[in-house]
Amino acid sequence: ETLLPRGNQNEGAFGEIISFNRGLPSSSDEGSRLAIAAGYEHAEYGQVYQLSSDDNNGLFYTPLGQRFESIFAISLSGDGSRVAVAQSESFSLWELLDNDRWQQVGIVNTEENRGGARVALSADGSTVAVGLAGRNNSVVVYNYANESLTQLGGDV
Repeated sequence: ETLLPRGNQNEGAFGEIISFNRGLPSSSDEGSRLAIAAGYEHAEYGQVYQLSSDDNNGLFYTPLGQRFESIFAISLSGDGSRVAVAQSESFSLWELLDNDRWQQVGIVNTEENRGGARVALSADGSTVAVGLAGRNNSVVVYNYANESLTQLGGDV
């Protein structure tokens, strides 16, 4: 059984960045969603996939929502309902709607080339750490609350 997405996996460096949802302690959802991107050097696209199954194919991943274009990195929350995406001069936070579409709920402009080179999203989807390659390789942490992203402290 192949658990990788079918098609497109041989395009460029797709698959260089991989993030599983980690699930919550009382949840059986761990690993049911997978986010894949090309990575820092390629800035191609990223996609979130949902684990599916049927009698003919067994287990497989199918695309969930739209693709994220021109991204460097991607990270899922623990339950897979939020995704953080790093782009050239920004990073954004997205939330999954009932119709399996991703809606942007926050964006921060880093004003730097390859600014959000890496992202990590907390299990509850409320805290995002962003690696800023153009700012002396520092990391900045943001909290999402009251429909906005706020920086926590200074650069690390």
